Amino acid sequence: MTQTRQCLPRNAAKVEFIIHAETVKSMLNAGFNLRNIHAKLVEMHNISMSYYTLCYYVRKIHEERQGKGLAEQQPFATAKPTTERQAVPVSPQRQPGIIKADSKTFPDPRAMNPNDSF
Repeated sequence: MTQTRQCLPRNAAKVEFIIHAETVKSMLNAGFNLRNIHAKLVEMHNISMSYYTLCYYVRKIHEERQGKGLAEQQPFATAKPTTERQAVPVSPQRQPGIIKADSKTFPDPRAMNPNDSF
């Protein structure tokens, strides 16, 4: 049997998000992705909001913070690592070597006897 999801009443998902907003923010700052956060909320708090609705409200909150200039002051879910990686220059010695075999060592497979190869 497949379970059918019932639609939430108008703005019920927003109420659920507001109730669990601090949990979502703390999990995002801890490094969880939205899929894991939604699964945890469904499991622990029995929310009925869809994953896409959660993404919508997280994006909306993030855009509001950027609009007010708070995104730089308070990290929400930064994609940048704390330490910057330096690019490693590619030298000819680090590239894979190309092996050029002598054409005399490998016989033409169309002209050779298959019993000679084993």
